[in-house]
Amino acid sequence: MITVMKFRSNQLIAALAVAGAVQWLGIARAAEPTTGECLTASNASLNFSNEHKLRAERAQLLACAAASCPDEIRKECLRRVDEVNAAIPSIVFEVKDSAGKVLTTVKVTMDGEVLATQLEGLAIAVDPGAHKFVFEAQGFLPFEQQFIINESQKGRSEPIILVAPPVPFTLSGNGTDPEARSEVINRKTLSTIFGGVGVASLAVGTLFGLEVGSKNSKSASICPTGQPCTPKQKANYDSSVSDARTARTLAVVSFGVGAAALATGAILFFTAPSANSTRVSLVPAMDLNRLGATLQGVW
Repeated sequence: MITVMKFRSNQLIAALAVAGAVQWLGIARAAEPTTGECLTASNASLNFSNEHKLRAERAQLLACAAASCPDEIRKECLRRVDEVNAAIPSIVFEVKDSAGKVLTTVKVTMDGEVLATQLEGLAIAVDPGAHKFVFEAQGFLPFEQQFIINESQKGRSEPIILVAPPVPFTLSGNGTDPEARSEVINRKTLSTIFGGVGVASLAVGTLFGLEVGSKNSKSASICPTGQPCTPKQKANYDSSVSDARTARTLAVVSFGVGAAALATGAILFFTAPSANSTRVSLVPAMDLNRLGATLQGVW
């Protein structure tokens, strides 16, 4: 025997509403933390507070401030939530390109943690202390910057400039092109000049280096170690030491100029088009920690 139950429309709606309410209450109760979970969240918030991880501390305090937690724990967590909210600093990043155009689609990470992928001029909550921030946008070189964030500092503004990677440039030429032959002569002439300057600077640096040794020996003979010096000897000693320092500085500068000139001469020589045909590309190699270039081509 089959019994068919008939409901009026208003009775059916009421029944469904009651069933939905019961189900919602069941889900809400299941989501509420237990007393044990409230205690765990309260203790975890204290650990995060000691580590100055204020954002994580606030998340735990919100958990133990739930209505299902014991009154004493809930009231204490609610009180501390206000304190932590006041202590959490925030920062606003204004990212632009080198032409001054504002960039919004920017990935911002702090110590490896992604803080934002879209910037809309809003303050971002961060933890106090020293942090490494990395800014990345499509078509631009990543930019890394370390900031020291003060506790309770709200809405700190930091402008960030992102630059596009350099475009590789290519030199090409052949033996029948008068302009190419002229470029060969000009570049190799300049390379010879820079090479001569480099050699001369290294020679001068060597002379100053020898003078440093001479002045040091002279100062050691004026006032031998362990023996008292007369005022006149002390004056001569100070003068000799000063001369040695000056010579050392000039030697370092000369060696630096010489090395730079030789490097420039070498680049000019090896990037000059040959009399036949050549194609040379200088491809920049850049990342967060280094800047350089790769020379590619056939001479």
